[in-house]
Amino acid sequence: MVGLAPYWFETELSFYLTHKGEPYGKLKAEYDLLLTQRLVLQPEVEVLASAKTIEPLEIGKGISNVGLSIRLRYEIKREIAPYVGFSWERNYGKTKELRGKVEESTFLVGLRMWF
Repeated sequence: MVGLAPYWFETELSFYLTHKGEPYGKLKAEYDLLLTQRLVLQPEVEVLASAKTIEPLEIGKGISNVGLSIRLRYEIKREIAPYVGFSWERNYGKTKELRGKVEESTFLVGLRMWF
């Protein structure tokens, strides 16, 4: 389910079932902050939650993972925009034990394209 929340926040809500019928879901929200006509700052938050512990997917029960990221992109055209950014992710509860790490940080460099 994708939508636009008040104040132009873009939201995405996804529900999944494993082959055994174990439910889990992801909520993602992002916002485009126009610094200039072509320079855009995009913060994003993502939360992963599960009703049960799913060991093959390394997902624990409850809120298992929270991710925050920020990207700065320059829109050469609306369809082509190189970006740089930073991403931070933290695991909670049983997920922390299953994945063997608590936090992960990543620098991002990429190209956003659509047509």
